[in-house]
Amino acid sequence: MWSAGAGAPTTAREGACAPHLIRWFQTTLLRWFRKHSRTFAWRRRRAAYRVLVDELMLRRTQAVQVEPVFRRFLKKYPNAQALARARPASIRRELKPLGLEWRAHNMVQLARDVQRRFQGCVPTGKAELLSLPGVGPYVAGAVRCFALGQPEPLIDTNAVRVIGRFFGLSLEGEARRRKGMIEAAAACVPRQRPADYHYALLDFAAAVCTARCPRCQNCPLRVRCDYYAGK
Repeated sequence: MWSAGAGAPTTAREGACAPHLIRWFQTTLLRWFRKHSRTFAWRRRRAAYRVLVDELMLRRTQAVQVEPVFRRFLKKYPNAQALARARPASIRRELKPLGLEWRAHNMVQLARDVQRRFQGCVPTGKAELLSLPGVGPYVAGAVRCFALGQPEPLIDTNAVRVIGRFFGLSLEGEARRRKGMIEAAAACVPRQRPADYHYALLDFAAAVCTARCPRCQNCPLRVRCDYYAGK
């Protein structure tokens, strides 16, 4: 473990999420992202509807698998109005390559709800987003972050793994629901470029800080990482 004199605390309780360390974490991650970012169709145009569709597809699904399905889906259903008119059977065929046929009915119902209550425009208020069928805190936060540039914390298994390892937070059990993890994740989101920060976190988790056999020797965070210090 790193000593306080070395610029990193010995345990999470000793201030591992101190402001100076958070700033270093953000800066280093974004610098890595500039060189190693992945390119996906949903990252180029970040309208609320597109973000909503991609986040619903990305649940428990690899991004590389989603890419071709997302492109085809958006050509057929470019907005909520078009999706609201679709038959669930048609959506099931579109989602079948992802094994998400069971979400077809929910996606159509969501689009019809948007059409009925919001005149076909995906809302961007947190309460309104959470009122849509099938939309929870993560998806609502993703729409607000990626479409509006709001500094929303997005806590999934990737964020939990990277943040937890770096700051020395427990990853046991339901780590993403713990107060300490929630507070750390929120504190790490920069007010400037929050979307890039979250994309960086996702790409970094996929390429370097993997669930099994993390590539610590290639990690720019390792000099202050609690997990690496304990190896």
